[in-house]
Amino acid sequence: MTCSNPALGSGVGPLLWLSYGDNPPPGAQFNLGLALQRLWNWWEYRRPFGSTDGAYDMELFIRLPYSH
Repeated sequence: MTCSNPALGSGVGPLLWLSYGDNPPPGAQFNLGLALQRLWNWWEYRRPFGSTDGAYDMELFIRLPYSH
């Protein structure tokens, strides 16, 4: 089985996801207008980009200041 490098914005990748979300339509291409609209909706209204039916574990590490 071999893998090929698709052109930027084709196939499944971050540009299609940014334009259409988790399920781009068949034959979809990167759409700058949709991507900017989705970015704005996230920035202004905090609407999620993709699916919201799941969870991601997150950890926060805080380094304590060094003291003698």
